[in-house]
Amino acid sequence: DDVIGKYEVDESRIYLSGHSLGGHGVYEWALESPERFAAVVPISGCTALYDSKEMKKPWKLRHTPVWIFHGENDALADVNCNLNAVNELRKFSKKVRLTIYPKTGHDTWAMPFEHDGVHRWMLDQKRDGNLVDRVKLDSETRKAYCGRYEFEVNPLRKDFIEIYHKDGRLYLKFNNGKPVPLYADTETRFSLKTIPAYGVEFMLDNETISGLRMLHERNPFFKRTE
Repeated sequence: DDVIGKYEVDESRIYLSGHSLGGHGVYEWALESPERFAAVVPISGCTALYDSKEMKKPWKLRHTPVWIFHGENDALADVNCNLNAVNELRKFSKKVRLTIYPKTGHDTWAMPFEHDGVHRWMLDQKRDGNLVDRVKLDSETRKAYCGRYEFEVNPLRKDFIEIYHKDGRLYLKFNNGKPVPLYADTETRFSLKTIPAYGVEFMLDNETISGLRMLHERNPFFKRTE
């Protein structure tokens, strides 16, 4: 914000990169503020993990180009951490690249910029071009998602979500809160308009909507009850 305030900055072309702990910081910052960056480049940095297999909120980077670099023999940051990250990110995005340097350790900071054309790749990315066209759903498809969905927090409490449609659009209402419009990225995945980095994925069982998953930190599953 300080740099943007002082200089003439093209805010659609802000890029984020870091090495080692800075690479971890790239993931943290990008996952919290994906709307700020045109592309991100983590280098030899582990991902933000809940455990060894699950990356935090990969849905939030579904529109952001990501190019990950890591040394095969890195003894400080396990390369498997980024292999897991790629698997998680590719569940939601086709804009993920991975470069593993064979027989290379942790000190890889300069290599992507000296040999792999990262500067040119970055400048080809523009934040305003990252968003995809929305999917348009017909009335019958929208009706199929409508209903009540529940998640048992504990034996004494259940959170619930209501999905309904009005004026040609789907809305989500959480625990009788304010309705939030849903925008379709695919036929089953939607983003919340008021929180664009959050989303909902409807789950199918034999082509019938069986529930939905909130696409944020722990991806809670809400079972359809009506």
